[in-house]
Amino acid sequence: MLRRPDAVAVMSVALCGLILVGALVAYVPGLYTYGADAEISDGTCRYTAESSGSQPYSVVVLSHGGLPAVDDLRIYIDPTHEEYYREAYEGSRAYGLEQEYYAEQITKLASIRGFHGASECGPSELSDYLESTMSNPYGHGVMVMTYALPAEVYSGSPSDPILEWVRAGGTLFWMSSEIGRYYVDGSGLHETHGGQALFLGGKQVNVTPRDADRSSSDLTDALSIRSGSLMFSIPADGGLALGFGDGEYSSIVFTPLGKGAVCVLGGGFDMNQLDDLGQILGAGVNLGTSLVSVREGTTDASGELEMGGGDSVYIYIGGTYARYGEDFRA
Repeated sequence: MLRRPDAVAVMSVALCGLILVGALVAYVPGLYTYGADAEISDGTCRYTAESSGSQPYSVVVLSHGGLPAVDDLRIYIDPTHEEYYREAYEGSRAYGLEQEYYAEQITKLASIRGFHGASECGPSELSDYLESTMSNPYGHGVMVMTYALPAEVYSGSPSDPILEWVRAGGTLFWMSSEIGRYYVDGSGLHETHGGQALFLGGKQVNVTPRDADRSSSDLTDALSIRSGSLMFSIPADGGLALGFGDGEYSSIVFTPLGKGAVCVLGGGFDMNQLDDLGQILGAGVNLGTSLVSVREGTTDASGELEMGGGDSVYIYIGGTYARYGEDFRA
């Protein structure tokens, strides 16, 4: 039997009589309980999806090309974000934000989907994290929401620690600005020349505000991806696109860099974008992910699906506005 979700929050006194069997039932704030279970053996997944009210559910079988899911994510908090934001905006229309609030939302939205490995870090902690995981960064991720990285990890050189770390197998998530354009040190904000190419090769970041409504792949619908903004997005060719696109760019793209990957989420900051990131983390999506099959219905439900070796099963409840999710692996 695979791991099952723990209770997300304690039930109220009025619901204390509810018996949690094998932690099958989980709770999120509100009036409903949600839960899922899966048992994988002999190429078959036997699943159950339940909620205290009728809700849409999806059972998504994914192949990952032998690559591990990110299970440890550092969300970078830039202490100079407010100080240099105006300068960065004038140069590149980078978005300003309350970093701590959005980091908290990322953590919460990932948590209700079964991902509990997110934590915040500052410049020195980020540098230490890259150094400590450099020998084997598979399964490790860094989320950048600001427009500049600290000079300790990036200054526009191919040998910078953040680049070496990704090339060794790490996963870098980036949103809200042109990736690689700026770094910051004690003397201020600095613009690199050709910084995009260090992360993206020959791909160019889109800096024209526009939206797309055409699914980039079958993963878009299977995971109920919502954000279609192409601002700061990158071309989909040669990578994994799972957002919405215009035939060249896609709102969410994983692109390879050495043994690792860079995932760029286009747009500024809104709940659609953060929900999408929650789905990516909850489902364990990586550069090698592809859709095997999907089954949809209404809770309560159970059934069986065929699986291949190394496949995973992601069950989420709530449809477009997922309220619960859990990833199951053999």
